[in-house]
Amino acid sequence: MAYNENNENEQRAREFFDKGRAKMGAGNILGASEDFNKATELKPDYAEVYNGRGVAKLISRDLQGALADFDKAIELEPKNAIFYDNRGFAKHKQEDCQGALADFDKAIELDPDYVPAYENRSDVYRTLRNYPQSIFDRIRADWRRKRRT
Repeated sequence: MAYNENNENEQRAREFFDKGRAKMGAGNILGASEDFNKATELKPDYAEVYNGRGVAKLISRDLQGALADFDKAIELEPKNAIFYDNRGFAKHKQEDCQGALADFDKAIELDPDYVPAYENRSDVYRTLRNYPQSIFDRIRADWRRKRRT
């Protein structure tokens, strides 16, 4: 019985996650957050949901809430470059440039072809007025993007 209930909860959590992503894509951030909350209630170890809810909070300018959700996503799935990239983006918004760089470095370590991490790291270097490194990361990003096509 418990096995079927777990499978049902997992399926329902996936449905709420998918609905939340669709709502976020349509600009309904509040509706997306509500669906992500329902998904975490059904499946508290669903890393992608915490990441999605973190993005929704980031869009809503709830940086502390976003960081907490990205931290949880990373705790649950520590080898996901996207989660580190998103947390780095939130840290940069909080003007924590060193923390942001550490997260972008980790994202690149986990997935050397993940272009957004190079772009975001470039932005931090620009904030720090390290223009040569900023330009170098932009070149790396462009090279990787062209290599994929």
